[in-house]
Amino acid sequence: MNENKKEKTKKTKKSLKTRFNETIEWCEQHKDILMVGVPLVATSIVAVTKFGGKLLNTYNAKTLQDRYIYDRSLGHYWRLKRPLSNNQMLLISKRRNEGEALCDILASMKVLK
Repeated sequence: MNENKKEKTKKTKKSLKTRFNETIEWCEQHKDILMVGVPLVATSIVAVTKFGGKLLNTYNAKTLQDRYIYDRSLGHYWRLKRPLSNNQMLLISKRRNEGEALCDILASMKVLK
């Protein structure tokens, strides 16, 4: 069993070495294509990564904004079952202006998780 594993390891190393050498030979033969292609591909990858990162950050911020509401008086975030509708947000604002605590409002609306 151990010998079989050693043989597989040798085969794998040999195959990787030959593929590596073939790749180097191909690169040497096609330098003109690589001079144009590599910068183009690299800049494309950077642009896609940058755009994807911004998109992900925006999505995460929106998700947090929809799922949590901040109580300034307590300095505490309240986790919601679902995003609040515009009517619910107006009702919360109205009741906050009347002096009611945010935690009590959310509890009475049954939106806390």
